[in-house]
Amino acid sequence: MNILHSPPDCLAKAVAKEVGSEGIIWGDSPDPSIYARRYWPKNLLGLPVIAFSTFWTLSAAGYIDGVKGWDREPMPMLFFLWGMIFILFGAGLLFSPFWGRVRAERMYYVLTPNRAIIFERLLFLRIYVIHSHALRGFDRVSYGGDGGDIVFKRTISGSGRSRREHVIGFLGLKPYKSAEAAILRICASKDLTSR
Repeated sequence: MNILHSPPDCLAKAVAKEVGSEGIIWGDSPDPSIYARRYWPKNLLGLPVIAFSTFWTLSAAGYIDGVKGWDREPMPMLFFLWGMIFILFGAGLLFSPFWGRVRAERMYYVLTPNRAIIFERLLFLRIYVIHSHALRGFDRVSYGGDGGDIVFKRTISGSGRSRREHVIGFLGLKPYKSAEAAILRICASKDLTSR
């Protein structure tokens, strides 16, 4: 058994109930700083969105005088509220790494002899289960040093600018090598039993 950290308090009962007598081979939580790095591109996009939205909203509301092209009466309050939607959207992008850290603190990864399990509790509990036969095709992504991801499944939806990648796996691990070694042991034991 190689449990690096016990589950967060909000997930302890869910982990015990789901795993039962199956036994845990490996268990850990994502490192919040490594997990939050996937949100940095959104964070950088948030700065220009907030800057432009704030300028447009204040100009439309008549708070900025002397702007070329805005020499008319201030726009109705509806336009001010419309601009606030974009300011809040930019703020959401700007603070997304903070929410990534919060999310990482409420996640726990488990390997049992038969499956990998991802527990996540934000507003409600989510449990993702990857059975041992699906573990063989995992990808390992290293961020240099000990940080990295173990990716079990990638799905891509949409196309062009609306293209999104959804990744399921043990993301944001600090000591990813112990998780990789445990997965390889599970796969090797399943290969021996299937012969």
